[in-house]
Amino acid sequence: MGYGALSALLATVALSGCSGLTQMQDTVSKFDQATHAVASDQMTFLRQVQAADCANQFYTAAASFATKQTDALSLTDRCDPTLLTNEQIGVRQRLVDAITLYADKIQAIATNDTNKTLDKNAQSLAGKLNALVKSRGPSNAAPIAEGVETAIVAISEMALDQRRFTDVRSAARAMQPHVAPLIGALQDENTLFAQGMASKLQQLEIQLHPRARAIARRPGSTQLPRRHRRA
Repeated sequence: MGYGALSALLATVALSGCSGLTQMQDTVSKFDQATHAVASDQMTFLRQVQAADCANQFYTAAASFATKQTDALSLTDRCDPTLLTNEQIGVRQRLVDAITLYADKIQAIATNDTNKTLDKNAQSLAGKLNALVKSRGPSNAAPIAEGVETAIVAISEMALDQRRFTDVRSAARAMQPHVAPLIGALQDENTLFAQGMASKLQQLEIQLHPRARAIARRPGSTQLPRRHRRA
């Protein structure tokens, strides 16, 4: 499940108060599960972007060495990511944490229990997230949309609140203006990262193609047989 389906569920949760209690709880439960699944996939994707960036750097350096554009090739694991640094991944982890906290809080509100608070681990995460953003804000978040700090603070305070939010529909409608932009921003940014990696791979291919053609034209070089055209 991706962000598109998650956005649809987000809107459904905001309207779930109109349905019966059992149906509403089922919708909220699916939203919570989907949110955690998407959050896990999101962080895996970001690490894969960073790994692919580093792999591209190595192959580009190897191509330059093979074509005698450079005199040495380092075989160490050192990499300076150009698309996503570890700090920038940490910023996006906080955005994902805010979205999952929202889903967990909605799940808590939807229960039949009189106690609508989150567990201690979730409360601790919400408190740390709130304090961190208020102290310095998620730096280096570009091109994440503006208003991220406000959204994270609003969601973390909602997660910690024990009195104001007691109804699923009102809580969802109050938080939707904050949660929806975070989901949309991450979704749009994923597209940019994918385009960035595609561009880097294309640049590497452009660098390699002339050298490959030159090698193929050398006397005695082995060439792949051409396919016979059908009559």
